[in-house]
Amino acid sequence: MPSNAVEPLYLSFPNPETCATWQALLKSYAIPEIYGRWYFPSEGGSYRMWRQVDLTVIQGRNLGLSKPETGGKDDSKDGDNSDIDVSCEIHLNSVLCSRTTVKRSLASPDWHENFNFPGLPPFENLEIVVWRERKMSKPVSMGSTRISLSNFRRGEPVEGWFPVVQPRQLGTESRVGDLRLKIRVDEYVPLSRKLPLLIVLQRGDPSLPVIYESHGGMLHVTQSFPTFSLEGARRVSHEIVSTGFQTWRVG
Repeated sequence: MPSNAVEPLYLSFPNPETCATWQALLKSYAIPEIYGRWYFPSEGGSYRMWRQVDLTVIQGRNLGLSKPETGGKDDSKDGDNSDIDVSCEIHLNSVLCSRTTVKRSLASPDWHENFNFPGLPPFENLEIVVWRERKMSKPVSMGSTRISLSNFRRGEPVEGWFPVVQPRQLGTESRVGDLRLKIRVDEYVPLSRKLPLLIVLQRGDPSLPVIYESHGGMLHVTQSFPTFSLEGARRVSHEIVSTGFQTWRVG
């Protein structure tokens, strides 16, 4: 095989536990995506970014009611009102990541299949390609749903119908159905072990919160607010969390 080949290598595992074990072993040989290596060389960088996409392919709607273009081949023998076999391919940044099972239905297949993609590199788009399976020939692409992840809502699931479109002549697109999807996109900076541990304690008196900072396993008082109200303490806690520190409130 030539050294510049880009054909993917597929591995099959007997169960999810074995697959997770192999993934952990392979990731141990990877280089983590750490930012600020040039600015903080002695510390190995400033921070890293964790990205994850959770996807549920729920069902389709009106798939196959509009005939896809098949390169001039007559497809009328399949019938417009017959059941069709449909599957989906999931692509992240134009890389095939997973597939759904094949479902047979009259334009509205139900999948309810969950996919989890953790530890992702910087992502740009999520594309789901819908395929119509055939017994005597190759599958035909019915269309695709393309979702931009760069400005997608973070930290909470979004569920809804997304159009399946197919490119036509002269740069136009034709809608060939819809997919109901549930998507959650997470992107955040994990807490560094080198950051100080900040704890907000009330010590029984809500008007006397104290902030402690951990150094080498010892707690040291860094700030105290003798005239601070409980609402003020909540604001301090919010500021600490927003800057990336872990915060606990002990009553």
